Amino acid sequence: MENTAKYEFTGETRIVKNNSSEHEVKRIRALKGFKPPTMLDEVNIGDLGGWIEEENNLSQDGLCWVDENAVVIESAVVKDDAYVCGNAVICENAVICRFGTVDENAFVGGNSIISDKATVFERAKISGYVTIKGNVEVRGLACLIGLNEENRTVIDGDIIIFSSLGIKKWDVKICSRKIIENHSDIGLPQNNAVISFYDPNRYNNDKNYKLVDYSEKADSVLYIPLDDFQTELPEAEKIAEFVYFAESKELQIICQCESGQNRSAGCAAAILEHFNHSGDFILNNHRYHPDEMVYYAVLDALEAFGDNK
Repeated sequence: MENTAKYEFTGETRIVKNNSSEHEVKRIRALKGFKPPTMLDEVNIGDLGGWIEEENNLSQDGLCWVDENAVVIESAVVKDDAYVCGNAVICENAVICRFGTVDENAFVGGNSIISDKATVFERAKISGYVTIKGNVEVRGLACLIGLNEENRTVIDGDIIIFSSLGIKKWDVKICSRKIIENHSDIGLPQNNAVISFYDPNRYNNDKNYKLVDYSEKADSVLYIPLDDFQTELPEAEKIAEFVYFAESKELQIICQCESGQNRSAGCAAAILEHFNHSGDFILNNHRYHPDEMVYYAVLDALEAFGDNK
């Protein structure tokens, strides 16, 4: 009878702790070649994987895999085409399924379910009764806890949940003009400061064109003219001064584009990189297509302004 197992135990073991309990985990080794959909490389025959407590922790079916130094213990299950890697810990009754991915130093426990194309990484923590699915990303120091099954927390859709890696009490929101003008759908934060990028050509040549009206929506606004062909951002110093003002008042910053989100994303990435060293969160996210010219111009201006404070 053909052996359908895709991995075996190497015989190597170690002890890991979860709360006050100790668990002996065993290292796995691939018996066949395959590629989890969210893994960059392929798993080849003989490749070493991560650590699991029992065979029930990682399904022998599908393209799922536990890689690197990741650990799966207790009654937790990785199945379907899910991928767990880095130093991630999956424990208790958690389930990572479909195309779910858990990476870096993330922790998933309790009765949580990570499904569809959801990704949990960096130092994010998911526990209790939480279901994350769709195209959700949970990262940074985000912590999600569901109290009970009856009121299970369910997060679905195209959402990014991010808790800043820095010590600031404020964060940066990225928006298009359309989103801002329909702000009732998303709820603008109170105590906010807006950096609004607008099209100078339309402003000067179209009598019907108006800047976004923030008179009843923002505590402070900085309007920045920027067209599609500019290779420099002369107003970068103004942006830096405005950002430091907002930071001193603990105003939540909103970066808004005329259309799309690439300029506001570039600006937001620079702010996060300068204060929290976390700009890659936006720079490496294909959903935003951040404008690199804006990013570097604003980042340089922020660093210069900070040095002169």
